[in-house]
Amino acid sequence: MLRLRHNCAMIQPTTSQRPFAILLYAAIIALGSAWMAVLAAQSPGTPLHDEVTHYFIARDSWENPVFILDVWGRPGNTLFYMLPSLISLGARRWWAVITCIIITLTVTRSAARLGLRQLWLIPLALYIQPWFLQLGFTSITQIPFMLALTLGIDQWITGRRGWASLLFGLLPLIRHEGLALTAVWIGYLCLLWMPFVSRFTRARRMRLSRSLLLALIALMPMMAWNVLHYAALGRLASGNLLEIRPTDIYGSGDWLHFLLPMVGSVGIIVFTLAMGGAACLWRERRAALIFTLPALFYFVTHTLIYRFGLFASGGYVLFLLPMAPTFALLAAFAAERVPSWIDKHLPQQMSARRRRAVKLTGVGALYGAALLYSGAAMLAVRPWQLQPNEIAAQQAADWLVANEHVATPVYSTHTWFFWVYEDRGNLIIAPGGSKLEPSEVPPGAFILWDLIYGNLNGIDLEVLRTTDSGFIEVQRFYQEQLILFRKVGGNS
Repeated sequence: MLRLRHNCAMIQPTTSQRPFAILLYAAIIALGSAWMAVLAAQSPGTPLHDEVTHYFIARDSWENPVFILDVWGRPGNTLFYMLPSLISLGARRWWAVITCIIITLTVTRSAARLGLRQLWLIPLALYIQPWFLQLGFTSITQIPFMLALTLGIDQWITGRRGWASLLFGLLPLIRHEGLALTAVWIGYLCLLWMPFVSRFTRARRMRLSRSLLLALIALMPMMAWNVLHYAALGRLASGNLLEIRPTDIYGSGDWLHFLLPMVGSVGIIVFTLAMGGAACLWRERRAALIFTLPALFYFVTHTLIYRFGLFASGGYVLFLLPMAPTFALLAAFAAERVPSWIDKHLPQQMSARRRRAVKLTGVGALYGAALLYSGAAMLAVRPWQLQPNEIAAQQAADWLVANEHVATPVYSTHTWFFWVYEDRGNLIIAPGGSKLEPSEVPPGAFILWDLIYGNLNGIDLEVLRTTDSGFIEVQRFYQEQLILFRKVGGNS
């Protein structure tokens, strides 16, 4: 059985270091969280419209619990955000900031168990990653996924494989690609406990039984979801796994599509240190590297998915955000070894006093340069501003209210318009995944065509503009991102 044995005394800071280390650790988390809060307060926009759609699903699940089982919404993600969704989208973002603090504490505990002494390096290596700052306050699915993955790895390090199995089993209930990590975990359990010799002793039978039990625990969340989904809707939730190419609109990329964007999102300093940390662990405690493999498999999974255009992946680098804690852990191990690396390369004949002075100067210079660069990168992270289509949606909502059309049905396919108009007028949401037919729109009603979703889920702009369509153009909004039509009769 692969289990790291820890000497607790080895990872405890000395008495003289403890007060300063604790203060430094807390200060880094406080500053990082405060900067996240500032970014959140100044972010009227969002990285993905999915954030708003997931908010609707979680909020409406209180009135219609069947929404919890929604395949696109994912029950793990919906349940995670349900409580703050009772309040607002902003409350969900505060929930995400608190979750990032919990993730930081969890990674710190994992690092301590692996032998890291300077634990303040963990929050530092996390919060100076640009994507952790810019996405950590958004209520996207990557946040609960990152939490479950981090907790699962932590329980794995501790040797609590039952809890680890449950947490790895929850991943597919949060994001689709989590199924790959669940499968890898089950494969690991089989390799760990499966007897490889011909003699099947009682001890080996017990090991096999334990392996099967842990695999069953990992499968339980998916099994429970499918049972409930079938009972409520008459079909299995896992049926969507067969739709490996539900649409071609997102395209595909090459094998290195994610590499450079990921390095930029992690930050060149943290990424370089992480590679050095991996090399250090390979030399010093190779067995510990196994706990970084989930992040590697996660990267490979997304690379394969987007390379072949599977599962409607847009190839966005933010999908890889759950890897951030692993980068931080590896970078912290490398940063901790900088003083010993400098000491190792100093001339042996140098006096102890001079050696100490040179080492302190070198460490200070390297750490200082890294912090200045990373600090500049942190300050360069900008809030999420409204995109042109979102500005147009706001303008359309304001125009309809100002011109007293709030009682007139407005058919729309744009998520942001749902967000800004649902409590202000008669909103009709066109169902996603299918085209809106002209005959479904009654005379007198509006249809709000948009550049992103209009032709996909609504009525094609060319159709709306034909002379015999029965629609007339009423108003255009912000760079023609959204165009308002009204049905007055004609062919339907």
